[in-house]
Amino acid sequence: MKKIKKLLEKLSSGKGFYITAAVSFVLIIAAIAFVYNSSVDMLENLHLPKTTVTQTPGGEQAQKNQQGESDPRLTEKNPTEESTKKQPETTAEEKITSTTRHTPSTSAKAAVTQTTTQAQSSSQAALNQNKSFDYPVAGEILRDYSESPTYDETMEDWRVHGGIDFLAPKGSDVVSVGNGTVTKVTSEPNWGYCIEVDYGSFTGRYCGIEQGTAVGIDDKVEKGQLIGKLGEIPCESKQESHLHFETLVKGEKTDPLRALGK
Repeated sequence: MKKIKKLLEKLSSGKGFYITAAVSFVLIIAAIAFVYNSSVDMLENLHLPKTTVTQTPGGEQAQKNQQGESDPRLTEKNPTEESTKKQPETTAEEKITSTTRHTPSTSAKAAVTQTTTQAQSSSQAALNQNKSFDYPVAGEILRDYSESPTYDETMEDWRVHGGIDFLAPKGSDVVSVGNGTVTKVTSEPNWGYCIEVDYGSFTGRYCGIEQGTAVGIDDKVEKGQLIGKLGEIPCESKQESHLHFETLVKGEKTDPLRALGK
């Protein structure tokens, strides 16, 4: 302690005073420097906001947008924006795919057209085949079809005449008026032997055929083909020799001239 007191007395007297002042000044400067550096370090450790916090809202993102970067917040606020933009393209593709899937191919259309044409041709051929029917005998009309009652000389009464009487001598050829199929061969007391032929659009009924017809049930006949010889008709015996010919549509008698297209 005595040594320290002696040292201080020397420093405080004479030149020692100036030395002490200089040392004190240096120490003060060092202390200030130390405090400053410590303050800076402390501020950095506290993560105080830097000058960038003074930027205007969106300034940083605007800079990113200029650099081609998108704002993730916008995606969060509008999650369906991207899908909405892409939806029209997807819908268009689906429409194209659906149309392609359900559109008939050219070959399919051609096949349908060909089938339809063939069916129409077959139908037209059938119509043309029986377009013009022949008369069953080579003779004039003796008595017309009539839905109104007319006087019958043989039966001596008034009755409708459901067919046409074609004048022809006994034994004359009776031919099919068209192409058809024999459906019935009967012997009736009033009408003699009768033959019925299905022609598709109507049924032809030939009455007064001589016994021993040329055709039988289910036989196929062609237009002009012989089906029998002309005989007698008991219920119309007082008239000249003739063939009584009827046409039926769905079982109902119709005008033979209309059915034959005459």
